[in-house]
Amino acid sequence: MIIDLRYHVFSLAAVFLALGLGIAIGSALPGTDTLLREQEKVITRLEEEFAQLRSERRALEAMVAEKEEELAVMHRFHREILPQLAGDLLGGCKVVFLKNGETPDEVVEDLGNFLREAGAAVTATLAFDDRTGGGELAALLGLEPGPAWAGEFWAELAAELGGEKTPALLPLMEELAMVRRHLSPPGPVDAVVVLGGEGSGAGLVGLELAAAARAAGLTVVGTEPLTVGKSWVPRYKSLELTSIDNIDTFPGRVALVFTLAGAGEGHYGVKETAAALLPALPGRGTGRHE
Repeated sequence: MIIDLRYHVFSLAAVFLALGLGIAIGSALPGTDTLLREQEKVITRLEEEFAQLRSERRALEAMVAEKEEELAVMHRFHREILPQLAGDLLGGCKVVFLKNGETPDEVVEDLGNFLREAGAAVTATLAFDDRTGGGELAALLGLEPGPAWAGEFWAELAAELGGEKTPALLPLMEELAMVRRHLSPPGPVDAVVVLGGEGSGAGLVGLELAAAARAAGLTVVGTEPLTVGKSWVPRYKSLELTSIDNIDTFPGRVALVFTLAGAGEGHYGVKETAAALLPALPGRGTGRHE
């Protein structure tokens, strides 16, 4: 009973204390009219800010729609100008891809389709990663490890791709998921396109093969996408390869077609390492594959 009485006393004291605080706070506030005016000002300001945001959003939506329309027109222009720029410019040219970096598969596929529209045939795509070194790969394929392994490998591979020898190396590489052959008429390989960029550096296996292909007299071009964490252009330059630093863009693909058609060696693209966006347009009938 004593505990209950104390509880009621404390409860009543808390109620009176709350009432006193409420009266004190209420007396410190401005009048009702002043408070309403302040609220109206805040509401008006918020409405103006929302109206400005809606206007800015509509302007941005209109800008996005305009840019999307421009982009659609540009894509259509690319499709329609390609036959005039490069249609059959590479007729008879047989190309091998060396996918030696982290180039996305869709970039490789789009590039292959682009070259086919220009008249080339992509006979095979060889894929290497950073996990296999040159000596390991040579031993894996039954070749003698050493300084000359890349030349021996390329000579064997080119002979098999060209139909000069019964395939032995290619089936083994297919089992190891290192090569994907494409349907194309038999014949000697004319050019090698390195698809590089990124990577830690151990994947230089493909660059060794590219150097061997160049030493065998083939046209070899080193490429990479526009955006990469680590550029391979310095590596291409050290091997005296023509380089293209924006192969996933329309200008980069056109530069590759012109280069394969005999426009000459150089470094093309938009990065600091490039000397020009495009090589000179080869004259019709003067390309190396005409």
